[in-house]
Amino acid sequence: MLSENIGINHAQNQNSDGSDGSDGILHNINYPPKCYYCDEYFDSVGQEVYENHVITKHRSKPCYPAEADFEFYNIKPQGMHWEKPKVQGGSS
Repeated sequence: MLSENIGINHAQNQNSDGSDGSDGILHNINYPPKCYYCDEYFDSVGQEVYENHVITKHRSKPCYPAEADFEFYNIKPQGMHWEKPKVQGGSS
């Protein structure tokens, strides 16, 4: 599965709305409800259908864009957990 290949870490202990209650980010949803690049919606159709759409219709664009991709591709974030970089704790 593509999401496993890119190292997405799915959080546990979420509320029924998908958030973990602390940051407003959707953590338990494995794919966005809407394509980042067009107006196609993917509510409850499955992660494989979403990934196939992006791979075939939007070649060379990431299925799961990160923070830097939003400006580069002129797309908007959708509140998904992979969109924001993980904050590294500790200092030297």
